[in-house]
Amino acid sequence: MSNMKRLDELMPGQRGRIASISPCGNLRRRMMEMGLVIGSEIMVIRLRLQETRWRYS
Repeated sequence: MSNMKRLDELMPGQRGRIASISPCGNLRRRMMEMGLVIGSEIMVIRLRLQETRWRYS
C-alpha cells in the first residue's frame, strides 16, 4: 500500500517529499521555478481557503 499523496491533499503542518511532477504544462514550469524538484522535502504552512494556491516551505 502506498502512502503517497498529492500536494493539495496535505494539511498545514504536514511534511512530504516530491516523488513526481506533472510531465508538461505550466504547473511543471512553475514548480521548477519555485525550486520544487523531485526529491525536495516540503512542509505545508497554510492553505488559502478562497483560492487553489498553497504555501510551502
